[in-house]
Amino acid sequence: VSTQSTWGPRFYGLRLATACKDGYVRIFEPTESFNMDNWNIVEVFEPQLATHNAPISATVSKNKTSSMVPSGPSDVHIRVAPTAISWNPNSFEQTQQMVVGCDDGSVKIWQHSAQNKSWEQICDVVDHRCEVVSLAWAPNMGRSYQLIASAGIDGKVRLCRMVWNSGSYRKETSMLLSSINEPYKLQWNTTGTALTFCGEDGLLHTWWQKGPGEFVETT
Repeated sequence: VSTQSTWGPRFYGLRLATACKDGYVRIFEPTESFNMDNWNIVEVFEPQLATHNAPISATVSKNKTSSMVPSGPSDVHIRVAPTAISWNPNSFEQTQQMVVGCDDGSVKIWQHSAQNKSWEQICDVVDHRCEVVSLAWAPNMGRSYQLIASAGIDGKVRLCRMVWNSGSYRKETSMLLSSINEPYKLQWNTTGTALTFCGEDGLLHTWWQKGPGEFVETT
């Protein structure tokens, strides 16, 4: 059962990522670009928790099952279910990236390795300590950093500023934008300067970037 599906950016080709309750993220592509009737699972990976920052690789066998490659004797892997996905929408990145949120509250960035033909976990973003219901990776209009918004089922919406550093992202700042009734969907505008979301209160909340690291709310 899929909990969320999202189309990849057009420069990745026609790709659809799904977060599934069985613990896997599955990526689909059509068999033929001009025929949308038949779709194949082309990649699968399983979000996991790890005890240290070493990369975790997920490989896919011919029967579309995945296996984790241990990165050290101290690693402990616990199965969690992905509940939210957002692709990196910025075309200047050389590799495919997405941020995945899970029912345990973890939010992590995964990157596709063309060499290993697998998805690798490259960094932690934030821990909501409750189920993640929505994610939104902001379009980057000339910024030297990335903005990733995440919402938990507890109503807290967080914004993280991520900086690329030595093959991975490093969290530079994290702020709590709002705490409302359960938010449904996060969405950035095309320039990545305004974040909109709605919740059970029936209101549309928009946070505008007033300056570097400063956002103000309008309802």
